[in-house]
Amino acid sequence: MKIEILFPEISNIYGDFGNIIYLKKCLPEAEFIETALNLKPAFLNENIDLVYMGSMTEKAQEKIIKQLAPYKEKIKEKIDVGTVMLFTGNSFEIFGQYIENDDGSKIEALRNT
Repeated sequence: MKIEILFPEISNIYGDFGNIIYLKKCLPEAEFIETALNLKPAFLNENIDLVYMGSMTEKAQEKIIKQLAPYKEKIKEKIDVGTVMLFTGNSFEIFGQYIENDDGSKIEALRNT
């Protein structure tokens, strides 16, 4: 089993790093790939059994949207063929139309990029 952890350096608030530790303890035979923000996600070119991304700040969401924008069609293809993704907390918001900040300003999400 291959599990990719997306951007753990910025998607780990609210105890999400604990979820990663838990996965590693429960699945010691699995191969874990931790993809840093400046790298292309492995699931775009490899068969990955589970893609995980944890909660993050709005600033982190904005960085991740910019990083993933060039790959949004490939991401859609991966979702359409059934790639399993577990996005906790607010991480799924990056796939919507926009993210609204506390001050009312909006960050265009992947659907609108």
